[in-house]
Amino acid sequence: MPARFNINTNDSNLNQTQKFDIEGNKYFLNTYYNSRILDGDDFDCGSWYIDLLDSQQVVIMTGIKLMPNRFIFDIPQLREIFTGHLICVDTDNDLKTQKMTANNYGDDKRFELWYFSASEVG
Repeated sequence: MPARFNINTNDSNLNQTQKFDIEGNKYFLNTYYNSRILDGDDFDCGSWYIDLLDSQQVVIMTGIKLMPNRFIFDIPQLREIFTGHLICVDTDNDLKTQKMTANNYGDDKRFELWYFSASEVG
């Protein structure tokens, strides 16, 4: 059974850091929404990002953009550390509209962050 990250997002909680355990080790995950809109962009074109830090809060990698169904730990630098898969899961599976917004990511929302162990992915 995959582990679901407890990320409580709402209008006042778009930047948060939390501790978590993966593969027997402790890490920190910083989740944040960048709402920057450039000339010519559509409304609500911001993106969700994560930073990964070790147990001493030393940066492993920053600025990882969350995209639906992306295997985040397949990034070469992270594949050397983690054997499982961290995925931003689309719980709706509507392939026509997979746009993540400030309001559809987090606990009990359309997009959630899940960790699958290597044995679960096979």
